Amino acid sequence: MKWIDWVIVSLLLLIGLVCLSMSLTLTTDENFIISLLKICLWVGIPSLTIGLIFLLFKKRK
Repeated sequence: MKWIDWVIVSLLLLIGLVCLSMSLTLTTDENFIISLLKICLWVGIPSLTIGLIFLLFKKRK
């Protein structure tokens, strides 16, 4: 993938997370930043774990 593809994908992911956080903020009494942080942690930790496992298996072969 070219760098512009990565930029587009990153922007789409960021827009999706902001929209998800906005809807969570509107339906609950939480702060926008707190809900965005929670969503990023729920998405980021599993993604990082899967990425590290993938890199370990790729490095072994």
